[in-house]
Amino acid sequence: MKLPDRYATRLFLAGLIFCQSTLARDTLQRTPEQYEFKVMLAPAGFTSIEKGITGFQQAISDVATELDVSFTKEESKHKNRVVTYLDTKACHLKRNNFILRKRFKFKDDIPVELKLTLKFRDNAIGVVSQTPFVAQPSSALTRSKFEADVVRNPSSSSLPQTKYSRSSSIELGELDSISQLLTLYPVLQVLETDGEPRLDDPDMKLERVNQFAAFETKIPIGTLQFGDAACNASFSFWYATPGKFTPVAAEFSYDCETESNAARRFHQALLGLQDWVSPIATTKTSIAYGDACGSV
Repeated sequence: MKLPDRYATRLFLAGLIFCQSTLARDTLQRTPEQYEFKVMLAPAGFTSIEKGITGFQQAISDVATELDVSFTKEESKHKNRVVTYLDTKACHLKRNNFILRKRFKFKDDIPVELKLTLKFRDNAIGVVSQTPFVAQPSSALTRSKFEADVVRNPSSSSLPQTKYSRSSSIELGELDSISQLLTLYPVLQVLETDGEPRLDDPDMKLERVNQFAAFETKIPIGTLQFGDAACNASFSFWYATPGKFTPVAAEFSYDCETESNAARRFHQALLGLQDWVSPIATTKTSIAYGDACGSV
């Protein structure tokens, strides 16, 4: 896949401006369509991926047996990609609860399969459910997706917290400025009217947040069955370099299409595995941002 050059990208965006009124559709779903239960793990336990995964899989099996949950292990192909985040120097996106994530792979040292995802995140479900994302019914921009992330509560070592988000992705070449994002995502026009800080110059450049880049390996490991709900389980490891040493972030998660008390009880039980769980309540996004733009 050859990335389009900047000129071609600008032509593509101009075309979207012309046809947006007829193609755009507002997807305002009121309830999350996916619940992702996440557990940040202590990276030191995964200096060896194989040994770490085997050990934590046994811990998962023990918890599953105790809570009468079915855990089916499955062999799946690893996914490798690079993850970065983009924002203005003044953090107009993050400070207004928007996150712009960039994912891609390398082929012959050239970035390919580049995907940009804009996400609006808030702890209040009402705020997120009423925030419209305009999605193009084409291969360019995906429809809006409404998700709930269940993570560890920063104020407690064993209690969860739910964060809600709405997002939409695009497979496109590099974007130069935030004005191009406004073309794709009209929801961002709020930055020009009510943003804090307010966006006074739409041509402001986008740059990599915190100069951070993660070499990610995602490893699907099987299925957790909570009653009638089957949830896909996986590990995600972030490395500072392509070599597999001690990861800078290690996460176990399982995705469910519906929420259930059983899935939440299982998540809370996993948070209690002190020998495995990170002692710091954080997220991968927080690790990427570091001190840039304040906490996420």
